[in-house]
Amino acid sequence: MHNQKPRLLCLVPADYAVLKEKGVDHIILERDENGFFERVISVHPYAYRNRCIDLNTIHRVYDFGIDWLNGSRSKALRHLLAPFHLLRTLFRIHRLIRQERIDIIRSNDPFLCGLLGLALKRLNPHVKLCMTIHSDYRHQASLDTKNALPRIFGSRDSLAWWMESFTIRRYPWVFPIRQHLIDDYKKLGFSDTRMAVFPHGMDFHEIDAISKEPIETFLPTNRPKHLLSFVGRFVKDNHIYGCLDIARKIAETRDDFLLVMLGEGLEWESVRQTVAQDPILQKHVLLCGFQPNILALSLRKAASVNLSLVGGFSLIEACASGRPVIAYDVQWHKELIEDGVTGRLFPEGAVDQVAQAVIELLDDPKQADRLGKHGRERAIYNHEINHVHTQKTSLFQRVLDTP
Repeated sequence: MHNQKPRLLCLVPADYAVLKEKGVDHIILERDENGFFERVISVHPYAYRNRCIDLNTIHRVYDFGIDWLNGSRSKALRHLLAPFHLLRTLFRIHRLIRQERIDIIRSNDPFLCGLLGLALKRLNPHVKLCMTIHSDYRHQASLDTKNALPRIFGSRDSLAWWMESFTIRRYPWVFPIRQHLIDDYKKLGFSDTRMAVFPHGMDFHEIDAISKEPIETFLPTNRPKHLLSFVGRFVKDNHIYGCLDIARKIAETRDDFLLVMLGEGLEWESVRQTVAQDPILQKHVLLCGFQPNILALSLRKAASVNLSLVGGFSLIEACASGRPVIAYDVQWHKELIEDGVTGRLFPEGAVDQVAQAVIELLDDPKQADRLGKHGRERAIYNHEINHVHTQKTSLFQRVLDTP
């Protein structure tokens, strides 16, 4: 290796503007793993427009835009031209690898980014290769068949699943962010000898510095005693409509709560109309749209109960707040939520049970405090940022040491 410290290139299925809008752009700055990498180049191969952003002396972001494809009125023509964008992008990234003297390519999904990584490895045999997997694609697809999977050259399901299998079997190292994903891939016949958990990390000191005041100033002056929180994307696989059903159910027996929902997404307009047409929801649900992360964390801390029915990083944030969390028993949630110990866990779609649990926690603040305290302790144990950096650098060193 030519440098004292290695250099990393990340292929990410995202757009910098969207990441910034969601308030998660800070995650890019964590990719140097506390100084393990000398240089980190993040490439978004399917961004909306072309641009290059220097975040600091270590991190640079490239958005490779598909705006020239979207300029075509014909959907068929866009699909026909898509492979040319892929080929053009491939050689642009190839030049970056040479210019930046990259040591490791990290593909952040098993679909088109995974395919790009394999192609780039063929062009640059000296570069090491690994893949990180950040979502439970099968569970998401079961809840939202239309939007959960990427559309690949006009196809969604069959080509995406084929591409996932093709890329995972050919990567020397595959790092899902949760143990349950490794278990699921093993059941599907993939070898787990090349897999390890690549966990999310969180700076709990930053969260501790945020108070409840920001969200309090954002709320109505006559707001009720108890706040319930939802923070996340307004999409079906987050059970966004289940949150509304829970609010309706709670309202049958009590009047002293307000469900505050922060975020936007594909279902935003539909949810807004649903609330506007229901007098009960109008009284007990406040839709705030997308808000800065400081407001989201402030809401978590001010809430009597945090609803994170299906969550990734958002579930960790909810637990980090120190307030009780209720989630569905799906995906990786058992790794963080132990029912009755670090939060409450219920079968997916169990609206009545969740509503009853919320009521019990509102009536029993000591239990709520206990669950919140233990949930935070579990989150720190699993996701404290410096500990996670140590885990990840160990994985990257394994990649570098691969013959």
